[in-house]
Amino acid sequence: MVSIEWWYAKTGPGQVGEIASYSTPVQAKLKSEAYRIGRNASAILNSEPKKRTGDSFVMIEKGDLDYYVTLNDVEDKGGAAGIEMHFGVLRRSV
Repeated sequence: MVSIEWWYAKTGPGQVGEIASYSTPVQAKLKSEAYRIGRNASAILNSEPKKRTGDSFVMIEKGDLDYYVTLNDVEDKGGAAGIEMHFGVLRRSV
């Protein structure tokens, strides 16, 4: 475990916070957590009764710094939002 003490409130390019957030251990932990949450969300999604049409799926994307776990639907008709509201797939997977 790495312990960082913050002495300055400065943020932005070249600052300690930015440098630390792009470090290999931090990025590895972010990736690990995103995939853990994604696996949990997929298991929850697949175990719920299917009261819908279309295919919804859990997707993990890497952004510039963070990883994003999202619930998507193939037809992009808003079904994923309804599934999340009804079942809380992503909320329960954390």
